[in-house]
Amino acid sequence: MGVVSLTSERPDFKPCCAILTEPARGVAKAIHYRMPLVLDAENLAPWLGSYLTDRETLHHVIHHLPAAWITHWLVNTWVNRPN
Repeated sequence: MGVVSLTSERPDFKPCCAILTEPARGVAKAIHYRMPLVLDAENLAPWLGSYLTDRETLHHVIHHLPAAWITHWLVNTWVNRPN
């Protein structure tokens, strides 16, 4: 499985990255309305393929992991401190 992200180089030549998200499903809905897009190996290859450029086609080809596979646990606040 892999978290889907995009990487690029900014005009000032510094690297940048964006983690792609989707609407939260399963237990993730209790934490936030969005969650990282996670794909298994079977769905990762089509996602990375340059031949899939149409959004509707992607929705038919890429399949989500079952919501029952999503789990969570508490972590210390030092792990994610937004300030």
